Amino acid sequence: MRKRNSFLQYLPILISAILLCIHFLFFTRNEKCLALNEGLAFGLFSLQSNTLVNILSISSFALFLISALLSVKRIQKSFLFMIAFLSLGNIFDRVGDGVCDYIAISSLPVFNLLDLGIVIGICLIIADIIWEIWRE
Repeated sequence: MRKRNSFLQYLPILISAILLCIHFLFFTRNEKCLALNEGLAFGLFSLQSNTLVNILSISSFALFLISALLSVKRIQKSFLFMIAFLSLGNIFDRVGDGVCDYIAISSLPVFNLLDLGIVIGICLIIADIIWEIWRE
């Protein structure tokens, strides 16, 4: 049982590494890019200055990294590291012209794998918190 728990605690970090590799190897700056996002996830703040967007991006990365370092629960720590690494990937992608978004689903804004991983990580943290509250 202990080995299974130790594997699961590192699974989000492994998933984030895989998503980063797929994003940067196959989808950055090529014909698969549907939109060049100059804002945050899902185009938020895209009409604002690049300085504001960069400050918000770096601040969110720092917030998730510090939260991961201070987190007591291992699974939440892993999800927070996953979110931090994926947001760092978006920061590196932003260094060029903007973040390459390539997933379009009906009426949703165009997004990429890194955005999807961040949203899934946040949802899993919320689910874990709700689960802990429900168990008490």
